[in-house]
Amino acid sequence: MKKSTKAIVVSSVIFASTLTPMAHAVSTEAKQGTSFFTSTILGAVAGGPVGFMLGAIGGAYMGEQIKKADSLEESQTLLDETELALTHSQIEITRLENQLQLAQRDKEQIQMQQLAINNLKFQVMFRTGKDELTARAKSKLQTLAQFLQENPNLMVRLNGHADPRGTDRYNNVLSDFRAQNVENDLVSAGIDTSRIERKAHGALASTAIKGDLEAYAMERAVNIEIINPANQQSVALH
Repeated sequence: MKKSTKAIVVSSVIFASTLTPMAHAVSTEAKQGTSFFTSTILGAVAGGPVGFMLGAIGGAYMGEQIKKADSLEESQTLLDETELALTHSQIEITRLENQLQLAQRDKEQIQMQQLAINNLKFQVMFRTGKDELTARAKSKLQTLAQFLQENPNLMVRLNGHADPRGTDRYNNVLSDFRAQNVENDLVSAGIDTSRIERKAHGALASTAIKGDLEAYAMERAVNIEIINPANQQSVALH
């Protein structure tokens, strides 16, 4: 009887081992059913009714082991797929971070180019013989101050000018007062004086034909340069 029992168990184990190479090709339920049926038949052949019972028990046990093995394989497959997805996600995140860094690096250049395109935007004009800022000039300077606050690494150079009427001394003083008032307005808007340079040119840069009032009007101005100290690039705003 003991020999029969051993034969039943050994037969069940031997059969179960033959299922291993087929683990990926057959479903868990099919393998369990085959294991139970075969173990039961082997038990009946080897030991009659008692062998049948032992074979059934052995088949149920092996079926459970098959289920556990398949569960482990499915879990490992899921884990591998998850790790692969995470790897792809990390690669995508790194790519996006690099794009953002490049975009940030080019932001300043793009803004300066935009200023160059709209180079009349920050030209501050004055009335004849006056150095007071107009309402329109103040509005433009508010925009300039906001741009400088967003780009704290940039500086500005203010170039005061005057039309050729009047003496050189008068025009030199007038052009400096105009540039000074622009500087004061930027400082009031929160721009540190260390970021502002001021120059007075008087009427030295005048190219207007004598008596051309429209040309004179364009020369009563403070022209602005945006300067990047890191590479000494500037954009002249006339």
